[in-house]
Amino acid sequence: MKKIIIQMLTISALFLLVACGNKDEAADELIKYYNEEWIPIQAMKKTKTNNAQDNFLEIYSKQGEDDEKNKEVIALYKDEIIPIADEVLEQLKFIELEHRKVKKMNDLQIKAEEFAKTHLENAIDLYKGNISEEQYKKNDAELREKYDTVLEYRDELMAKYDLEYDKEKGEVDGFYELKHKKE
Repeated sequence: MKKIIIQMLTISALFLLVACGNKDEAADELIKYYNEEWIPIQAMKKTKTNNAQDNFLEIYSKQGEDDEKNKEVIALYKDEIIPIADEVLEQLKFIELEHRKVKKMNDLQIKAEEFAKTHLENAIDLYKGNISEEQYKKNDAELREKYDTVLEYRDELMAKYDLEYDKEKGEVDGFYELKHKKE
């Protein structure tokens, strides 16, 4: 009987150690994913999108007919803006992760980026006059919700794994990296 109790205690202790190890590994993977993948992808998207926005403003600052400007904006979306969304999606889908919770964060980001690409395609329809501005704004609000979901889930994981922003290091491309609180 004592042998059975000892074996059960040993097995319970092993499960506890494995669970703690998995939590630390998941936290480390989240830090690596966020700092080395998520931030650089977001920074690339921000830089390229800002350049496209400059081009957009340049088009609308010109003198001329709105129909001609709309054609230029549609071309801008097709040639510059949507390819940024494709590049972001490609990079996110290429990331290989091991831990379920970190994979979920990446999957949420992919879903948000897929919706963003659809929203960009809807912008083309807006400039063609195929959808209303009201429908476009509704989709825009839904997109913000999807991005908020990703950030809320990140915050949830940060709390679960006892992580914080590395404010001593400063912002990296407009974002704070993650680190363990005990560091």
